[in-house]
Amino acid sequence: MRRLRKILLISLALIMLLPLLVSAPVDEPAPLIETFQDTVARVSRGVVYVRSTRGKLAASGSGFILTNTTIVTARHVVRGATAMMFTTEDGVVHDVLFARISLDEDVAVLFTMDTLDSKVTLAGLNSLRRGDMVFTIGAPYGDKFAWTVVKDIVGRLDAKVPFFSPNGLIVSGINACPGNSGGPLFNAKGEVVGIVVGMVGRRSYLTIIIP
Repeated sequence: MRRLRKILLISLALIMLLPLLVSAPVDEPAPLIETFQDTVARVSRGVVYVRSTRGKLAASGSGFILTNTTIVTARHVVRGATAMMFTTEDGVVHDVLFARISLDEDVAVLFTMDTLDSKVTLAGLNSLRRGDMVFTIGAPYGDKFAWTVVKDIVGRLDAKVPFFSPNGLIVSGINACPGNSGGPLFNAKGEVVGIVVGMVGRRSYLTIIIP
């Protein structure tokens, strides 16, 4: 009887505690926060080094993978080229089958027969604000510095620079160099918000980006 009473008392205590146990909050794992370094590592796989030749002349720039068969770069990197190719971050060289060049903007789309694995994500329209952190990955001064990362902020939106585009442009203090042309401009989430097309200034450069 004593043992039974003890068991009943323990059972009663458990019954009284049951609502508290059921309603007790469950610790959920904290969401993973992607660091800037993680973002760079993730999106750099979608950046490419572009080369083109026209007779004895050669040009190079940067670009990014839009789909599994298309690359976006700057028009002036491939304009008039008789042969084009690009290198992905894993070191594989891909031939360009043909290119479509914009008549209005400094933009070109390159097509390849190869299937590409990594591609970038495009940001939504009007998602950028003045003062937002942005970064670019490209090949300043050629392949020796390919996949170099540079970051700064958005200095101005909807800037009018007719030489580069008849439409509004993004201006940033990012220190882009020859070879960065055609490369993507990323926001803090690693989404593409524009294409690097040029610079203005002599000593302290401002980088021009087509949104």
